[in-house]
Amino acid sequence: MLSEAAPQPGGLERFISAGKGRGLRARRRYAIGELLFSCPAYAAVLTVSERGSHCDGCFARKEGLSKCGRCKQAFYCNVECQKEDWPMHKLECSAMCAFGRNWNPSETVRLTARVLAKQKIHPERTQSEKLLAVKEFESHLDKLDNEKRELIQNDIAALHHFYSKHLEYPDNAALVVLFAQAKCKVLHVGRHNPKHDYRLGEDWIESSPEQKDLGVLIDGKLNMSRQRALAAQKANRVLGCIESVALMNHSCCPNVIVTYKGTLAEVRAVKEIEPGEEVFTSYIDLLYPTEDRNDRLRDSYFFDCDCRECITKEKDKEKLEIRKLNDPPSAETVRDMIKYARNVIEEFRRAKHYKYILCLTLTLLAWCVT
Repeated sequence: MLSEAAPQPGGLERFISAGKGRGLRARRRYAIGELLFSCPAYAAVLTVSERGSHCDGCFARKEGLSKCGRCKQAFYCNVECQKEDWPMHKLECSAMCAFGRNWNPSETVRLTARVLAKQKIHPERTQSEKLLAVKEFESHLDKLDNEKRELIQNDIAALHHFYSKHLEYPDNAALVVLFAQAKCKVLHVGRHNPKHDYRLGEDWIESSPEQKDLGVLIDGKLNMSRQRALAAQKANRVLGCIESVALMNHSCCPNVIVTYKGTLAEVRAVKEIEPGEEVFTSYIDLLYPTEDRNDRLRDSYFFDCDCRECITKEKDKEKLEIRKLNDPPSAETVRDMIKYARNVIEEFRRAKHYKYILCLTLTLLAWCVT
């Protein structure tokens, strides 16, 4: 078990943050755009709605993917991706065949099944648990209302219904804790992640992976207590459990963002970080005024933010004005914008100075959040 002040690779250390619990702080200076650390996902699943356009193994977006020869519902780039994913896909393959179109567990249930399988296959601490282990996730059970507890029981029932042949289950109390932990620390990199979506009326319009590649902060965090961030193209529409990212505390004045390559999380500075300074990410939509942000934090994360921006409320007026500027764009307009963004980013990627473009984008983002 890691000690609370044990130094971590890359000049970081885990520590007890006053009033916040566990946290992460720098042991050296980090410049804007510099990588603080990277961390692979402990477990991840591709959302069902994206099957056929993304590889279930590496999550790359590709055309002409090959189907699993048995269930016909999983898609892969090649034999290598299929073999690598088999220890996890075998949890679902026979059930997909048996249930057909009635196979419909939620992504949270599917991910929890993979976490259980991973814990059996790798009982020792994994590479993704260098900073924080899955078992150390907070469940906030004492703060969950009856509705959320009922949802957890529904998830447990679905887990037994769809995965009974391939999993060894702990008792119900342990499953309640595991699902509560999953709901607290599971991250969506794409669909239903408000940080990556535009709202159109009552519906969410997904932002493009290219916008995520550039580190454009679109919106905020997921409901329930989850660590979220921006995503790179290969990781869009993925549900994952990335422990070290979950160690960072929240601030409405964050000094890092998280991008994703496949299921590898990369944490980069958007402000200069000095030695001894805590590393903060944002859990919520930063374009909301202070009262709305804290309402969301209380409901989903069970705390109020005491950062400088929440105390001064100096940007509330501007944020309210920004949200009133324009009516939501039409779905067709959003599709055209996404198509244009993809073309632009493809040109960026072909450029020799792509790293400079990324650093420039991170610098602009840092300016926006200060």
